[in-house]
Amino acid sequence: MPSASSTLAVIMGSVVDTVVNLATIVITTYWPYVLVISIIGGLITAFRKFAHIGISGK
Repeated sequence: MPSASSTLAVIMGSVVDTVVNLATIVITTYWPYVLVISIIGGLITAFRKFAHIGISGK
C-alpha cells in the first residue's frame, strides 16, 4: 500500500502538469486578446490620471 506522501506527490505532480499545460494553451492561443485588454486598461488608467490632474488644477 503506497504511503500518503507518495500518493500526494503523484497527485500534485499531475495537478502541476495540468496547470502548466493549461497556462501554455491559454498564453499561446489568447495572447492577442490579453495584449489588447492590457493596452485598453493602461489607456483607461492614464486617462483617469490626466482627468484628475485637470480637475484638481495641479
